[in-house]
Order: sequence, then structure tokens, then C-alpha cells
Amino acid sequence: MKKTRNIIIVAYLLVIFLFVSYSHSYDFEIINFPGSSFTGAYGINDSGIIVGPYDDETGRHGFLFDGESYFTVDIPGSVGGYSMDINDFGEITGQYEDIKSHAYIHNGVAYETIDYPGSLWTKGTGINNNGTSVGTYGDETTMYGYLYDGVNYSTIQYPGASETRTMGINDIGHHVGFYHIGGKHGYLYYGTSYSTIDYPGAVKTYAYDINNKGVIVGAYYDGNITHGFIYNGRAYTTIDYPGVSYTRAIGINDLGEIVGNFISATGEYYGFLASPSAEEIDDDGDGYTENQGDCDDKDADINPDAYELPGNFIDENCDGTLACNPSDDWKNHGQFVRCVIYEIDALIEQGEITEEEGDALISVATHSDVGKK
Repeated sequence: MKKTRNIIIVAYLLVIFLFVSYSHSYDFEIINFPGSSFTGAYGINDSGIIVGPYDDETGRHGFLFDGESYFTVDIPGSVGGYSMDINDFGEITGQYEDIKSHAYIHNGVAYETIDYPGSLWTKGTGINNNGTSVGTYGDETTMYGYLYDGVNYSTIQYPGASETRTMGINDIGHHVGFYHIGGKHGYLYYGTSYSTIDYPGAVKTYAYDINNKGVIVGAYYDGNITHGFIYNGRAYTTIDYPGVSYTRAIGINDLGEIVGNFISATGEYYGFLASPSAEEIDDDGDGYTENQGDCDDKDADINPDAYELPGNFIDENCDGTLACNPSDDWKNHGQFVRCVIYEIDALIEQGEITEEEGDALISVATHSDVGKK
């Protein structure tokens, strides 16, 4: 019997709930290309390989970090550039400069230049495991997002926006970015329509990446400090590198590992890797971690969004109570059975279970010894 709604796929498609959490905990690691004056960590795949830009005395370059060693990623003949994202097959997208700015895709062997037709410049920012890439291009008047599937280009423009920038895309083609209408706002496009991503109370919000679980990372400005954030479709969570006043969360993989950049207290720019603690990992894939109230993260049927089945010893919805608790001091067996029937009728009326499923549960209660003296 299915005892929880399938929120993993659809939760982040729904109305954005203005709920903020600060309970998440991460282990942070600095990402700093040796000898650089600036490093940013912008993309991470499920193998933990990180890409981003760095600056040295010769200019800006892309890099790849495999967990042990750093490697420069430069397009031959370019005068600068950077890496923005990497998929699970090791394909990298980014930007390089010659007489203009171009996007590129690098598959480990060869580079493909990506120029949106008729644009003045093109910047690659995200790539999924299907090889579909997204980015931003500019013309004489403004900026637009784009999607490139290897053959065809599509323009991305948030309705009514004066500019749109597309930053990240997941494997089912849902993409995120930000747009300008009276200020900066993040957006999510989920195949048929757009949703605004605004951190509650923020002056500006930027959405940078989305993983295959629908979890979005980005940054927001509260009028004083720039913070990173995570949004899982229900709650916004601030994620800041400890002890600093500027953090951006820019990339996230399906393991929940986050990369981004921060400015230190003394003004240096570094990248970071934030690895979730055990309490931050959704082990059973039900959309809730232990820190989000999942009281049994090994069972996908048990989480705060599940409905409570009466007459057993399982707290399905993690509220700390049991419906028709068999351990209660029942006057008689009939009182216990009536409680179960009442709760089952409510679940059937709500459409949570079928009548056949309800009858089976009532039969179990009827044939139990609960309440018998």
C-alpha cells in the first residue's frame, strides 16, 4: 500500500511556501586553485568533480578539481575564460574569450563552440546528463537565456522581464535562473510554466542550479549581506560559509553536495564545497531528511507528509503520536475497533486509501486482541 503522496517529483512545482529553516548543517572545505588570486567553485557532478574559474597574473581560466588535483581548462587560442558546470559524463560548459565571448562544451577530447545565432556574446552556464546546455546571450538591447540540445537553440525569456539569465538545468529539462522585473528574482521553469523563486524578505534573489530531486540553490541579498540558500520545494534554508558576510551557493549534485564562492573577512575570494551531514541526507528518497522531521529516514512511507494509519505502533507522519494506539488503556475491544473504523473512514473520504485497503486494516483490528480483558 502506498502511504505517502509522491511529493519528490511534484513538490517543487507547487506554490512556493514562505517557510524558512536554519537547521541545516554542512562540512565546509575551501576550494582554492594554487597560486590564484580568485577562485570560484560553480559546478559539481555526482562523482564530486568540481569546476569553476580562477584568476592569476595571466588572466582568468577555467579549472577542474577531482578531489586531489587541480587542472586548468583553457580553450586553445582564447584570451581568457572559465568553466561553469560539469555533468556526470565529464562534459564541461563555460565561456571563453577571443574577439567576443563564446560558450563552449568540452567532452574531454574536443571543444564545441556555442554561439547563439545573431548574438553579440554567449555564456554557457549549465549542462545536464543528456548533453543539453543552457546559458545566457546578449544582443544590442538586453540579455536572454538559451537552451541548446546539440542541434537547435531556444530562447528563454521570463514573461514580462526586461532581462533573463538561465543558469542551471536538470535531466528532465527543468531549468532555473533569474530575471529582472522591478528587481532581481529567481525563477524555475518546469516544462509548462514559470514560478518565481524569491527568498522571503530578500531584496534580490538569484537561482543558480537545480538537481534531479528538484532541489534549487542560489543566493539572496537581504539589504546588507549576500547569503546562499537551498530551496527544496517546501522550505528555504540559508547556507553561509562560516564567519563571512558574502556567500553564493551556485551548484548542487544529486547527493546534496553544494559548491559556491565566498569572500573572506580579509577580502579574498574562494570557492567552497559544502558536504551535508548525515542528518541532511535524504536516505530513503521521500523528500525529507532527519533535520526536516523524518523520524525514520530508512522508510520512504514514513515522513512528515505521510498520513497516519490507525491501530499500529508506527508513527507514519512523525508527529509523535499514534492514531488508535494499541498500547492505550481501552475500555474494551469494541472501543479500539470503533476508533480504527472512524480513522479509516476519514482516510477514505480524503482519498488517501481505497475502501478495500480500509477494509483490510479494519479486519486486522477486529481480529487483534487489543482491548480484550
